[in-house]
Parts: sequence; structure tokens; C-alpha cells
Amino acid sequence: MFTNEHIIERDFSFRKDRLLHNIKRGMYLSQIFMVIILLSLIMVAGTTLFPRLIVEKLLQCLVIYGVYFFFNIGYYFAFKQALKVSSFSKEQLIKWERAISVYILVTMLWGTVMTLMNQTIFYHLIIFTFCCLFCAFLFFTDKKQIIFPTLLTTTILIIGLPFVQQDEKVLYIQLFHIGMIISTTFILSHIINKMYYKSYMTTLHLMQENEQNAKLRDHLLILNEQLDKEVYYDELTQLYNRRGYKKDLAQLFDQANGQPLQLTLMMIDVDFFKQYNDCYGHKIGDKALQTIAQTLATNAHKSGCIVARWGGEEFIAVCETENATSVQDLCRYIQTEIEKLAIPHKNSTISNFLTISIGTSTKTCTSTDDIDSMILNADAALYQVKNSNRNNFVNAYS
Repeated sequence: MFTNEHIIERDFSFRKDRLLHNIKRGMYLSQIFMVIILLSLIMVAGTTLFPRLIVEKLLQCLVIYGVYFFFNIGYYFAFKQALKVSSFSKEQLIKWERAISVYILVTMLWGTVMTLMNQTIFYHLIIFTFCCLFCAFLFFTDKKQIIFPTLLTTTILIIGLPFVQQDEKVLYIQLFHIGMIISTTFILSHIINKMYYKSYMTTLHLMQENEQNAKLRDHLLILNEQLDKEVYYDELTQLYNRRGYKKDLAQLFDQANGQPLQLTLMMIDVDFFKQYNDCYGHKIGDKALQTIAQTLATNAHKSGCIVARWGGEEFIAVCETENATSVQDLCRYIQTEIEKLAIPHKNSTISNFLTISIGTSTKTCTSTDDIDSMILNADAALYQVKNSNRNNFVNAYS
């Protein structure tokens, strides 16, 4: 539901949009009139083309044409300058709406004067009709903007015609035509302005709907991201959980398009983590897991690994490797990076800091089905490391 403030803002926005269109149309119309006037001046100057033209009126025609020509030049540059204004204030809006009204008034007055002057030569209302219909058709005007210029010029024309038109029959026909012209001008102006208003409101509603849809889409994207985090990511470490790990793994095989992949799967376990929790508490233990997880993510991703939290203090990583040397280098690199963290662990029997043990399995795989056996082999290798001295790695080839 619209409040008064919304209605005022909407109407002001409509008037600004309408004014910009009118200014652009005013520029085009002033150019058209300048061309028409130049052509008319050339024709009027050739008096031999108009044998019935009274010589005394030639100067008057030239003056009126010239004045209106320079009037259009002035308005053209004024309109051009107005288009450079980025945003109209209320005062500027009113000023330029009045400027449009003045342009319409002067144009109709010019058409009226020229029509009256030409009655001694031509018995028609072409110039007056042309000016009225052009202003009604090309400008988007409300009743206030069109009614005064139309009534004023019509009154002048009706009063002036009997003085210049001696043929009574022609005069009555012209008065009838004036009534038709004025009616057409009002109706045409009203219809065009109403159509423009409907078009503007339709566009405005579409823009508002698009804006609402964009907000809804952004909101849905945020919800989807939150859902993805809940479904595919571990809450504590922000690494993939098992679902996220399986999703990325499936994408890896899809990208391979059936080609076999030489993969290494690493089961990573934090050494003596139960004793760490018992000594430092679960809150510190969670912080340690977060730090280790971040280090694994940062360094393992450099090697193109998919890293996930497998459960508790266990992590899993899957990456493409070329040979046993590259697997060993990767394991040493990861262990070195964890040691650099220097997280104190006074209850560890192998180090003064937290360490990790790694069991790996390397295999040529063609689908995710091959991963299950790799997990079993990597688990067995990890068990072997934990039963020896820990803080080490063992690779099992399949």
C-alpha cells in the first residue's frame, strides 16, 4: 500500500522522466522548425514564385520567420544544456516545465500569426494546424500545459480572421476547421500523455518487480550458501565433511571423462589428541583442530588436493600424484607445515608439539568405487604408523 510520501515521490519521478523526454523532443522539434524556416525563407525570398504576394508584407514575413528561427536556436542550446543536468531539483523541474510550456505557446503563436498573414494569399490554416498537432503529438503534456497556449492562440485566430478573411463562406469553413483542430489537439495530447503515463507506470512496476526478484534471488543464494555449508562443510573446521568430500570427488571423475586417474588418498590423524584434550581442555583442543585444518587446507590445496574432516581428529585428503617420490614429498611437506605451527603438547611421548601421522594409498582409479578400497588401505597404513613411532607416514600401493 502506497503512502502519501510514496505517491509524491512517484509523481515527482514521473514528471522528471517526462521532462527529460520533452527536452529531447524539444531539441528535435527546434531542429525541424529551423530547417523548415530556412527553406521557407528561401521560397519567400523568391518573390517571383508568389505573384500575389504583397511586397510590403515580405519584410514582415522575413522578420517573423527570423525571430522564430533565432528563438529555436536559443531553445535548442537551452535544451541541450538541460540534458547535462544529472538530477533535477523540484525548483528546476518547475522551471523547465514552464520552459516547455513557453516553447509550445510561442510555437502556436507563430503558427497563428503566420496563418493570419497568409490569409490574403492562401485561404488555409496549414501552419496553425501544423504547429498545434506537432506540439500535441511530440510533447507529453498535461492539461495545464496545453490548455492555455491552445485557448490563447485560438482566441487570437478567431478574433483576427474576420479582419483578414473577407470571404464569409471561407471564414465559416475556417472557424469550423479551427474547432476540429482544437478538439483534435486536446484529444491527441490527452491520449498521448495518458499512454505515456501508463507506459511509465508499467515500466516502473516491472523495475520494482525486477528489484524485488533480484533481492529474492540474492536472499536465495545466501540461503543456498548457508545450506551448502550445513550440508557439505564441517562446522568446526570449515573443511568439507564426508558429503562435501564425496561431491568434489565425483566432480573430479566427471571432469576426467572416463580417463583413469593416478590418485593418492591420505588418512591424517593428530597424534595423541585425546591426551591433548585431557590436558588442555576441549575448547583449546577445538582451536588446535581449527589451526591444523586451516594449515591442511592451505597447503594441500596448493597440490590440488580435496581435503575434508573425516571425524574427530582424523582428516582425509585425495590428490593426483605421479609416483611414490611425489607422494613421499607431499607427506613430508604437510608434516613439516604442521610442525611449524609449534602447538605445545606436553603429554605427547614423541614431541613437545602436536604432530600428525599419515597413512596413504595410491591407486589408478576410474570411478569413485575404487576409493573405498583406498580408504581401507590408507587406514591400514595409518594403523601401521600409529603402532610404530607415529609422526610418520606409510604409503600402501594398490
